[in-house]
Order: sequence, then C-alpha cells, then structure tokens
Amino acid sequence: MHKLRHFLWTALLALVIPLTLAGCGGDSSDDGGGSSNAKFVGTWAMIPNGGGGAMYFIFKDDGSWLESNNAAGTARRCYGNYTTDGDSLDGSMVNPGTGDGEITATLAGTVLSLDFIEHWHTPYKHNLYTGSKI
Repeated sequence: MHKLRHFLWTALLALVIPLTLAGCGGDSSDDGGGSSNAKFVGTWAMIPNGGGGAMYFIFKDDGSWLESNNAAGTARRCYGNYTTDGDSLDGSMVNPGTGDGEITATLAGTVLSLDFIEHWHTPYKHNLYTGSKI
C-alpha cells in the first residue's frame, strides 16, 4: 500500500508541476499583465538625449501609442501602432502634416531607451530619448 501511495503522489506531482509552471507566464515577454505589451503600457516621461524638456509617450494595451507635450496625452504630436518582443518595441509613426516614420525602443529594468526616427528627412533623422514610466 505504501508503494502504491508513493507512486500516486509521484504521478500527481509529475502532472501538476508542469501545469503550474505553464500558468506562471513562461513567456518572458509577458510580465503577468495578460499581454506581451503590459510592461510598456502606460505614460513615459522621456528626455531627449541632447537635453531639453520632457516629452510624454503613452503606450496603450491595444498596441497604439502617442507622443504628447503633456502627461495627460491631450497635446498629441505624433501617433502610431507598436508591437513588442520581450524587452523590445517597434512601431510605426505618423506626424500629421509632416510625414511618417518609426519608433524602436528597448527596456532595461525600469529605463526605456527610444529612437524616434523621422523618415521625412534624408537621411532619416534619429531622435534619441531616455526615460521612465510615471
């Protein structure tokens, strides 16, 4: 009877442990928020690497983003869509009346480094920002 009980417990653990680990967000691109975008979602105060005042980048869970002069997002400047892969983000960008471009970003801990690439310049102009979520 003791060997049977030991066998049953071992078999049960062999089934439960992998199922438990699978439910713990084994995908490193998901921080538990239910979306691979979750670690980027929110408002980020971003400072141009050359100095200057903060710009606010707002990333939404639906894969859209906007750049604004204020943290509320009511002074929108540019916008687009984005996708994530782990700690990296890539997206399209529209600057109304000016042109299009793209954004790329990398998250290192709580610091976001973002490249705002303006395609209306030849060669493309890269505006580098660094900041954190507010």
